[in-house]
Amino acid sequence: MVFKVPHHYEIMVDILFIRDLAMKAGKMIETGFSKSIPYDKKESYADLVTEVDKAVESYICQEILASFPSHKIIAEEGYSGNAELTCSPTWIIDPIDGTSNFVSRFPFVCVSIAYYVNKEPEVAVVYNPILKWMFHAIRNQGAFLNDKQICTSSLQVFLINLFSDLSQALVLTDWGGDRNPSVLDIKSSNIRQIISKVRG
Repeated sequence: MVFKVPHHYEIMVDILFIRDLAMKAGKMIETGFSKSIPYDKKESYADLVTEVDKAVESYICQEILASFPSHKIIAEEGYSGNAELTCSPTWIIDPIDGTSNFVSRFPFVCVSIAYYVNKEPEVAVVYNPILKWMFHAIRNQGAFLNDKQICTSSLQVFLINLFSDLSQALVLTDWGGDRNPSVLDIKSSNIRQIISKVRG
């Protein structure tokens, strides 16, 4: 499946190219997952990076630039050196989304690759190589899990109205790596507001 970006870029990007990148990166993650991986701390003891993160990011970035040398890249571990999103065709990459899980051998780990044009997402792939879940989404064409179309439930998006009926909702959250007390206070307050209204 190929989608065309705005005509002034005259570039075709194939979803199969992105999925193949994710699959190959996933094999690197899967190999590392089976081993005891040393890690370094970034901003805090909860913000980790491994050599596998760096190797996966380097592989993805090199493959993208080999096919699309004029494109920009924003990557988790700083491959691009510039994190500003512009209107230019831009790839946004998290080589191991869930590094703490990866280090702990908890299987909620994935590689995330998104492609933006004019600051808008055109296509994205999220692949969990441990559970073999391949998610992809294309603008105006829907979202898919292992090639089967998926959609949200009929429950209204709670961010639109935090006081909607959330009694049937299940919520999963992540604290992120920032352990600054003021940030944690805000997150705790937000989570408290949600948890008081949901099933689990």
